[in-house]
Amino acid sequence: MVKEIPTWLSSYLSLEGASRIERAVSEAEHKTSGEIVPMLVYRSTVSSISPILGAFIGLLLALIVKHILVLTLGWVGHDLLWSIGFVIAGTSGFYLARIPALERFLIPRKDQKLETERRAMLAFYEAGLANTAGRTGILLFVSFFERQAVVLADQGIARFCKPEDFQELVHDLVHGAKEHQLVEGFEKAILKCQDVLAAHFPPDTANPNELKDHLRISW
Repeated sequence: MVKEIPTWLSSYLSLEGASRIERAVSEAEHKTSGEIVPMLVYRSTVSSISPILGAFIGLLLALIVKHILVLTLGWVGHDLLWSIGFVIAGTSGFYLARIPALERFLIPRKDQKLETERRAMLAFYEAGLANTAGRTGILLFVSFFERQAVVLADQGIARFCKPEDFQELVHDLVHGAKEHQLVEGFEKAILKCQDVLAAHFPPDTANPNELKDHLRISW
């Protein structure tokens, strides 16, 4: 059970919202022998050169401004003044590029996707989803910074379902993260996940809850 919402997530998710997600998991798992684990992480991209790129862009813009002033107005200015201007431009670009929205813009989309998939794979094993009796675990993973989602199904599920069967789940999760509808996005994805699993893995008489129905939140 989630007891505290981190600051970076507080405008998107409340304790009540986290409880709704966990309740949706519990209800879904009563209709299937599969195990569903929802997880939110702040970011998957461990490091990037975006601050350096931001500094470079700042310096480039300052250089463009200098040339425009020289060519159009004939104003050369003082070397010391331009040196200070370049330092300010480079420093501003460096720090502005660390603002999440700008940093996300500067990191190539394919790199964000690759890093999110790697983090999701690691989370899959850390959550114990590979250890269920029938290999029927499924991870609903959202990386908040990248606004990307990954759905990973274990071997038992993969025998009956194709990756494209989970594309709607990914869409629901990504849409929820982007539109401040995180809870609704998870609820829709969990419900669709329940339908997919129940068709092949109905509940049996001995249907232990192998993994806790908690929403995992990590930095």
